[in-house]
Amino acid sequence: MTDEEALQEARRRWGLNARIERWKSAYATPLMPCLVGRRVAHVFEILGEGNTWEEAFERAGDRQ
Repeated sequence: MTDEEALQEARRRWGLNARIERWKSAYATPLMPCLVGRRVAHVFEILGEGNTWEEAFERAGDRQ
């Protein structure tokens, strides 16, 4: 799944507030690189994370 396809899937699930991000950090972190969710009051609410977009959406499941 491309970044554009991931954004389209996120918008299908969560509307115009949907967000996708690739986590890039030089520091050790428990987060996986592909994050999906939505923006709530200028905060990115992570609903799923994974090593791929597909995995992140699978982990997000039907979360609203």
